[in-house]
Amino acid sequence: MKKRILKVALSLLVLGVFILTSCKKEEEFDSSIKTKTAILDYQGAYAVDGCGYFFEIDSKEYKPDNEGLIDSSFQLASKTTVTIEFQYLQNAVRSNCFDSRNQVVTEGIHLISIKK
Repeated sequence: MKKRILKVALSLLVLGVFILTSCKKEEEFDSSIKTKTAILDYQGAYAVDGCGYFFEIDSKEYKPDNEGLIDSSFQLASKTTVTIEFQYLQNAVRSNCFDSRNQVVTEGIHLISIKK
């Protein structure tokens, strides 16, 4: 009886290890870091019904998931050409813009650095 319980416990342990090691966690972002010229569009502070920062990269709009990294010196009324280091996100970035009832969903990037 003890041998059977031991075999079952050992089998469950091996099965558990197999399951845990075979599951692959989906990455949140592309692991390669890109450096590109982008157009930065600051659409105002969230506190006053703005929508924060957007980047136009290769004629496509992206929203950073970590826009708190962007220095306030980039809060300009006109679009600005910048150089950014970033990673593409696998998931869209959701923002409550212009009023809390309108959620904007934009393809996302994870910003690493930004330069004028």
